[in-house]
Amino acid sequence: MRCAFSFVGQGKTPYGYSIDLCLAIVEEITDATGGHPLRIEYLPVTPENRIDRVVNGEIDLECGATTNTARRRTRVAFSPLTFVAGTRLAVPPRQRAALGVATSPGARSRSRAARPTEDAIRQIVAKTGLRTEIVTTEDIAAGVRAGGRGPGPMRSPRDDVLLMGYLAEVGQRARYDVVGELLSYEPYGIMYARDDAPLAAAVTAAFVRLARTRELRWIYLRWFERQLPSGVRLGLPMSPQLQRAFEMIGLPPE
Repeated sequence: MRCAFSFVGQGKTPYGYSIDLCLAIVEEITDATGGHPLRIEYLPVTPENRIDRVVNGEIDLECGATTNTARRRTRVAFSPLTFVAGTRLAVPPRQRAALGVATSPGARSRSRAARPTEDAIRQIVAKTGLRTEIVTTEDIAAGVRAGGRGPGPMRSPRDDVLLMGYLAEVGQRARYDVVGELLSYEPYGIMYARDDAPLAAAVTAAFVRLARTRELRWIYLRWFERQLPSGVRLGLPMSPQLQRAFEMIGLPPE
C-alpha cells in the first residue's frame, strides 16, 4: 500500500513527505560541508531490517514512517517529531454520532493484527461494557474486506494514517469517517545513527530552518491535505500535537 510518507513513483524515484524532510537534511549537510553537492543513493528498507541497516551504517537517514520509541532509541537516534499517528476508529458516516451501535447484539470490532491495537480496543470494551466481538485480521485490506460481512462499525489499525491512506487509494475514503481521540500514541521521526554529533546537528538545524520559514507546514499540506500525485487526497489536517511540536522548534503560530 502506498501512502504519503515515502513511495516510489514514475521513473523509480522515491518521493513523499518523509523524503522531502530527508532532502532538507541533505541540504543542511551540504551547506555545512562547504556547499559541495552530495550524491544521494536511495536504498529500500523493510520494517524488519530498517533499524539494523541504520546501526550498521548501510543507510544514513531512514525516510519512512517509523515510530520513535524508548527501546529503539537505545540503538538509533530520531529527528524532531514529524507526524503523530495512533489507533482510532473508522465508522460509516451515518454511525458517527452514535458509536454505541457497537453495543447491538452480534456487533463486531475489527482490528489489524497488532497487539497494542487489540489491547486498546479490549480496554474500551471492558470499561464501557460493550457487547462486541473483536475480530483480528492480518492487514488493513483484510480488515476492510471483513467490514462487508457484519454490522459492526469499528476498524482500527495501530496507525490511523495508514488506514486513511488505504481507504483513499481503494476509493472508499468517503464511506468511512475516522473519528475519536487517539487510543494509542505513535510519534514518527526520521531515524539516523546514534552518537553522530555532526549528523544530529544537521538534522536539528534542518528542522529549525523548515519551521521558522514555514516550509515545514507547506510540506505537510502538500502531502496530507492536497491531492497527491496518485490522484488521491487524504484530507488529513495537522493534529494539535504535531502543530504544537512544530511550534516548539520555531514554527510561527497560525
